[in-house]
Amino acid sequence: MALLAGSILGSLAWFSDDLGYPLGLLIPANLVGVWGLVAFGAGAGARTIVGGAGRGLFALLAAVAVYYLAYGLLGDGWRAAGAFRAATIWGAVAVVAGPALGLAGSAWRHRTGWPRSLGIAVPAGLLIAEGLVLGAQVPNDPPARALLAVEALVGLLLPVFLVSGARWRVIAYLGTAAVAGAAIVGMLIVLPALRTAADTF
Repeated sequence: MALLAGSILGSLAWFSDDLGYPLGLLIPANLVGVWGLVAFGAGAGARTIVGGAGRGLFALLAAVAVYYLAYGLLGDGWRAAGAFRAATIWGAVAVVAGPALGLAGSAWRHRTGWPRSLGIAVPAGLLIAEGLVLGAQVPNDPPARALLAVEALVGLLLPVFLVSGARWRVIAYLGTAAVAGAAIVGMLIVLPALRTAADTF
């Protein structure tokens, strides 16, 4: 299922790019938060923590592979020409991020107490961070700002709906704040560098 979910994500991300703006906003499969949710969901489907990490990894690797395979076979221009290099870079990112997100999903699904709270904090913080950072970068684009505002709102609501008990929700929100802070730094510094490297060939 992880491979299938990742393959569908990669296909939708490519299709969203192919649609162009603004139609591509209707399929927000290129948002970092969406990729994070898929890896988290894949991990939640595992029966063990280790299995969750593996499923998160396989989901993101499948998504990267399908996305750039589609560009290599069906695309043209600079994206098609640089598909292999870009796939290598984002594949390396998937190796790091996939297990962490999958492990978080498995912890949320199969653990109780603080592990469950911190598990949901990972995708929640990621969604909030991307919504805030990218939303601030498109002040004159109402459709994009609306989409990113919804993304941040979903992140804010995840602990409310997916964690039970006031104490554990407080812990989830503390974890969410920490993850969001780290993710904001990453999106401002690391993500642009990765995109530059992936688009250079």
